[in-house]
Amino acid sequence: MYKYLSMLILLVLVVSSCSEDTDLTEPLDILKQSHERSTKVQSAEYTLDFTFRAPNMDNDLSAKVKIVRDTLNTAYPMKIYAEYADGTKIAYQNENFTLVDNVNKKFINITKDQDPSRFLVENFLNSSFEMIAPITSYDMYVSEFKDSMKLEKIVEIDGVEAYLLTSSKHYPEFDVNALMKMYVRKSDLVRFREEIYQVRGNDTVKYISNLKDVKLDGKIDDQIFTLTKPEGYAEEDLASGEPKASVDVGSVAPDFQLKDESGKMVSLSDFKGKVLVLDFWGTWCKWCVKAMPELQKVHQHFSGKNALVLGISCQEPPGADPVQFKKDNKVSYQTLLEGDKTAMEYGVTGFPTMFVVGKDGTILYRKSGFSETMAQELIDLITPNL
Repeated sequence: MYKYLSMLILLVLVVSSCSEDTDLTEPLDILKQSHERSTKVQSAEYTLDFTFRAPNMDNDLSAKVKIVRDTLNTAYPMKIYAEYADGTKIAYQNENFTLVDNVNKKFINITKDQDPSRFLVENFLNSSFEMIAPITSYDMYVSEFKDSMKLEKIVEIDGVEAYLLTSSKHYPEFDVNALMKMYVRKSDLVRFREEIYQVRGNDTVKYISNLKDVKLDGKIDDQIFTLTKPEGYAEEDLASGEPKASVDVGSVAPDFQLKDESGKMVSLSDFKGKVLVLDFWGTWCKWCVKAMPELQKVHQHFSGKNALVLGISCQEPPGADPVQFKKDNKVSYQTLLEGDKTAMEYGVTGFPTMFVVGKDGTILYRKSGFSETMAQELIDLITPNL
């Protein structure tokens, strides 16, 4: 069927006067064909406009992006360059991440030893990579929303005729209703706009990624992925901060002192003799929010036992309230505040990042990102170490 549809689309492009209706009608067919075409894209450049809206939090970001597939890089198979509206630039290649911070006049280099791909996973740019040149499989991409996917209508947005696909899902653990809208360009099936809405009660959190001026498979100068330190900028090399051994599995977890929800200072040493899950997270981080119900399962599983989950809130924007955010999302495990320095001491460069600390203070586990099997993975690890 897909071969027939592809031939039909090609025929319409050649014979534009044909009056036969060639619109695709099955939403998963549209998405699968879009994904199959996108996985063949070798290079792309575009402008990304990203919008984030939440109660008491607004964020609008824009960047000019250039990417090239790099199959030799197993950590993150892309070369990436982006320039933000404020002049800040980032580049990633050969498992090295470089940032030219035009606001604070800093040149920051994150080397292979610091696993810089973690810095990309939670960057707002990441969703655009998956839209234009995905690295995940189609089955993995659609697994969460395929049962509710609908083709609403054909719309015109920013002068582009597009298929509007929608999907919705209820998350009972959060009492949250999620709605996703995807806009797929009719002319070439490029997925150029995504909107995600998370609604709980009267509160709505909104994420919008909009791609403009998309150019596919053009020649991109490889030199653009190598950034040099501008004159007068201070240089930081995060790899030369804490030695890698200080945050590796098998080493002793660095102690910390952080405020708890009541403002009391809490130390890691206060929990000696207990197994701890340390979750470095932020209210702004959508994958951190997705991880919350999994961590809540771990917290409930070990209730009354010798294991605890501790959230450590990081990089919060002005006006953010992690304590209230946690309560609104029905999370009952403890959260510690203002954890930016502690995150750096643990070598955290992406969110969420989890550590499991044994009863003797030894790090048993470290992992970044979210997975739907996270809760069981942590339970299986913690149980024999109680």
